[in-house]
Parts: sequence; structure tokens; C-alpha cells
Amino acid sequence: MMGEFDPYHKWLGISPRDQPPSHYRLLGIDQYESDPEVIEAAAERRMSFLHQYVTGDHIADAQGLLNELAAARVCLLDPIRRRTYDQQLARLAKPSSSLSHRPARFRIILMSVALSAIAVLIGVFVFLSRVRDTDQRGDVADQTILTPNSNAGIPPSNGRELAGDEAELSRPSNESDALNNSNEVVSDADQQFVLEDSGPSNESATVEPPPIVIDPGPNPDPDKPDPAQNAVEAQPDRPPTVTEQATTVTPNDEITADTKLKIPDESSQIVAQRKIRQLFEKDFRYASRTEAKTALAKKLLELGKQKDLDPSERYVSLTLAKELADTTADDQLAEESVTELDRWYDVDVFAFKHAILRRQFRLTRQPEAFSKLAEKALQNAQDALRARRYESASKIAALSQVIARKSKNPRLMVETRVVHDRTQQLRDESIDAMNARKLLATQPLDGRANDTLGHFLCFVENDWEQGRFYLAQSDHEEIKRAAQLEQKQNTTEVSQMGDAWWKLAERATGERRQRYQQRARHWYEQATTTPGTFQQKLIASRIQQALEDPFSDQKFFLTDLPEFDLILGPWGFAKHGKKGAYHPDPIMVHGSHVENGIGMHPPGGGHSRARYNLRGKFGTLLGGAVLAGAAGSSGESPVTFSILADNRVLWTSKPQQTAQQVEDFAIDIRDVEVLELRTTCPGGANNCHACWVDPYVIREGGLVRRKR
Repeated sequence: MMGEFDPYHKWLGISPRDQPPSHYRLLGIDQYESDPEVIEAAAERRMSFLHQYVTGDHIADAQGLLNELAAARVCLLDPIRRRTYDQQLARLAKPSSSLSHRPARFRIILMSVALSAIAVLIGVFVFLSRVRDTDQRGDVADQTILTPNSNAGIPPSNGRELAGDEAELSRPSNESDALNNSNEVVSDADQQFVLEDSGPSNESATVEPPPIVIDPGPNPDPDKPDPAQNAVEAQPDRPPTVTEQATTVTPNDEITADTKLKIPDESSQIVAQRKIRQLFEKDFRYASRTEAKTALAKKLLELGKQKDLDPSERYVSLTLAKELADTTADDQLAEESVTELDRWYDVDVFAFKHAILRRQFRLTRQPEAFSKLAEKALQNAQDALRARRYESASKIAALSQVIARKSKNPRLMVETRVVHDRTQQLRDESIDAMNARKLLATQPLDGRANDTLGHFLCFVENDWEQGRFYLAQSDHEEIKRAAQLEQKQNTTEVSQMGDAWWKLAERATGERRQRYQQRARHWYEQATTTPGTFQQKLIASRIQQALEDPFSDQKFFLTDLPEFDLILGPWGFAKHGKKGAYHPDPIMVHGSHVENGIGMHPPGGGHSRARYNLRGKFGTLLGGAVLAGAAGSSGESPVTFSILADNRVLWTSKPQQTAQQVEDFAIDIRDVEVLELRTTCPGGANNCHACWVDPYVIREGGLVRRKR
């Protein structure tokens, strides 16, 4: 506890003898409660109650308890983690539960022995009665029947005897011998408790804090034989050193996706965890407060980074570091642990990142913080897609949508929706492909399954080497023919392969049309034709058509499109992240270079503009507006940013005079022929630095409510 104040006791009614509390005790519910509604409601009650103290005199205590409650809720709402946690609780409780029945068992054994002796003595008594007098028979009975000692074999009243079943029928001569015997019989898991003798048996026992219960991964059923038990029993008496633990040396450099390690099997993880717990025994024992957990997590992370370490121990060490960082809400430490895990092992690092983002979301309150978190989630979702982790990408994208709505940022609300739709589509396609692969394992000639898997490999994962093999067995004859032509590409004219895919594109709809067009373009661009011929003109026309018919979510930055009808300010018109044609400094916003930004410094008392001929081909415009001067600086006069469509104003910013304050926008531009960007300054234009932040258009429309 911190000083005289005990937050567990004062706020949650958990007395010192019950500390550190289990997840169930912390939430105030019955042990082993499994109803998710009960768990969720209890967590909400506790957390709502504690929120009143986050601004008081005990902020650190309140925040620490909120973090512990969040970790408890996450653990107990996950059936797999809850089952593992319950097994650990049961294992830690074994000594006391088994001891509570020993006196009764011992009495039953002695009573059975006594009754047997009585029966024998009765027979002797009857026999002797025939030859001896009554007094002699009584003497024999008194000398033979022994009254059992009611205290024999019973552990001390404080329940601190730890002898196992093999020692049940013999009481140690003193308390020290009892503890010595317990160390020989009790299991490794039970040795996590260290009990000290505090005096005579009628006094209460002093128990050191147990180690924090951590869920590093699946654990075996405690009722089944432990496959790693023999290996653990053979360990030396002292904790092994890091050098002694290492059995496999993996170089710390040049780790690629192809050389990443597989996740260790369960038995190896069990052995590794016990070694690590021995190595950091005291740290685990006292890891009940936030500071101690953080310190232990850092030690485990440093251990996991060491070059010459067994792969199983590295994996367990880094996983434990991440779990501890989660319980303390130390996101930087958790992300560093996750990054190191991803560096060494073939793991879905984005599943870890999703959990971190969820926790950060629960702790966020301000709109600006929601915007930053939504940007981070959006980037993680896109990274997960590139890593082909479709399930995690879908989950992160869904979370990014929720965060963006909290931010009330129009650009982020649209961008997260677009990315979420894309991740959902690719996740569904990956599931269909996985099911098709399973079917092909038993029915390799199934045309539809071959078509599904082939499309996914070719058009989603860009693996044409494998994908065309499956497409060549498709139930769609024209797709089969196009794939078979590609299989014979060494002897096939490239324009013929382009023609085959173009024919498919002409009959396809939606995204399949774009996919087939882009494949046709791939071959057409490699075709060798005579300039001026009909074939050359046809191919050039089709290539241009493919370029002008992009995917619905494909970005086209305005800085890459041709502009016309310019009105220039004092610095001219600048593209590709520069402030001006005559002031080529980079556009910097919050320390980052806006690579696709546009510099449009207005003249004093006038406006600058640039127009773009969109020809009604795009649906949505997104971006931001900012004065890109130094932080804290101000322009001489306020600047207004405007967006016009066919001479009609669609959007106008608030007048901006302070630098580095970005105002984002998302605008419906369906059917717009000419788009115009304009900056206006009613007075002096010194130090304005008016810039557009990465404005871009996409084909997809209907994402924003259109202003009338």
C-alpha cells in the first residue's frame, strides 16, 4: 500500500489479507463466474465508481486500479484466457484445499485400525474367559486397547503444514521440519507460495504476496500429466543463468519473413516459463503494484532482446513482458514488446496491436486525442492488409471507424469507412479462398473452387505463379483460356494474353472489371507493335481506358493531376509538398512533411486558385487546410480556404490566422466537371503560408451527405 492510504480497502472494500486480489475479487463477483453480462456489468460499476477519483488527491491510485480492472475485464470476458486463469487460481489454491481434509482422513484411518483391534481383542477376551477369571480378562483388555491420540498427524491449526500425501501419517517433530518436508513433496507450481513461520501454531500465519497471475498463453489441464515435469525436476538448485538457458543461437541480424521462427509448442513454453519465473522469482513475487509490474516487464523485454537465447524462452519472455505492460496500460512498453515479437516470430502482431488500440480508446477523452488515435488505427489496418493479416485488419478497421466518429473529424470518418469496407471485402475473399483450398484437398478438379482460389491468389495476393495454375482449371471457360495462355507465355504473343483479359473485362462488372483491365494493361504495355498501325492505336486506347477506370478506393492526389486557369500569389503555385514556387521550403505540419501538399499563398486583398478538370469521374474529395508557418506564429490577416465545384461553393474553412491548425474536409463531388481550390486573404498576406494538406479524390461517392 502507498503510505497510510489503501485504495483497495478504502474504495473497493478489499481488506489487506485479501490483497493482491484475484480478478473476481477485484470485480466483486463470485469466484469462477462465467456469465459475460455479469462480468461486464460488474466491471462497469467498479470503473464508473473509480472515475470520480481520477482528479482527486489519489490520481495515481485511481488510475492504477482502473488499469487493473480493465485487465481483469479483458481476461474474464475471453473464454480461453479465463479458463487458463481459473486453472492457475485452482493450482495456487491446491495446498490449502487438500490440507483441510487431512485431519478427517487421518481420524478415519485410525478409527478403522482401532475397530479392527477391538474385534481381535473381543475374540481373545472370549477365548481367555474360559480359562481365566473376570479380573484377569479386564487387565488384558486395559493393556491392549489403545486410545488414539486425537492430535496425531494433524497439521498446525494455522494451516501452514505443507507435507504431501506421502507424509500424511507422520507428524514432523517441529515446524521447521514440516516446512523442509513440504519442499520435497510440493510441486513446482505450488512453490510459488513462500510461507514463513511466525511463531506458535495458535498464531496467524504470515504469507508473502503470491506472484501475479499472468496469462502468457495456453496452459495444460492441471489434472493431466505434465509433459515437462521431468525436465523441470532436473533443473539445478540455483536459478540458471541466461547463458545456461540458451540451447539455440539465432542471429540478431537480418531476420526476414522467410527466416522467422515458428511459435514454440506448448510443452516448450511451459518449461521456458518456469525457468524464467525462477530467474525472476522475487520480481514476480512482489509484482502487485504498477511500478513493480513495469520494472519486471522491462527486465523481461531486455531478456527477450538478448542474442543467444533459446527460442522458447525468448517467446515466453516477450509475451510476459507484453502481458505485464498491458496490465499497467504502458502502451509504449507493450508496443515495443510486440515489435520485438514480430521481429523474431511468425506471429500476427496486429492482433496484439488491436488489443492495445482498444485499451487506448477506452482511456481517451478529448476529440483531438481521438483524431490521433484514429489515424494510428487507420495506419495499423492498412499495414495489416499489406501483411495479409485480413482478420486483424478487419477488426482494427472497424475499431478505427468507432474512434473516428468520436473525433468528429469528417476526413477520418470517411477514410476509416473506406478502409473498413476494403478490409471486410478482402477478409471475406480470404475466407472463401481458405474454404476452396480445403475442398480442393479432397476434390482437386472442382471448377468453382479452383476459380475462387485462383482469383484470390492472383488478384488479391498478386501470386500469379500459383494462382494461374488454379485459374487454368476454372469452371469459367474464358478465364480458363486466359490462364492457359499465361501458362504458355513463352510461346504466346503478349498481345493475345492482353486481348483475352480485355474480353473478360468487357463482360465483367464492379471490381472484377478493373482487375481484368489492369491485367490486360500489364500485357499490353509489354507488347511490341509498329507505331501508327491499327493494333498499336487499339492497344494505346485500351491502356488509357484502364488508367482512367481505377478501383473505387484508389487515391488520386491533386498534386499529380494537371491544373489549369491558375491565379498566382506572391510565392506562386507549388506542388509535391512545397510551400511555393519561389519559396521551395517543404510544407511541415506538426513536424511531418506533407509530401502531397499544395502551396497556394494568396495575395494581399485577393485570392489564389487552381482548377482541375475531373469530367465527373470522381465521387469524393478529402484533405485538409493549414497555415504551415512555424508553430505559434500568426499571419498578418486571416486566410479562408474554399472549394468550388462548377463555380458553386461546396466548402469554406473557418478564417485561419494561427499556424499549424489543420481543418480537415470530406466533400461529395459526384458529377463535378471542374473542381477549384481557392485561398483568400482580405488584408496583408505576410506570413500566411497557406497550404492544402494532401488533397486527393477517389471514385467512390455517396460517402458524405451532399450540401444543397
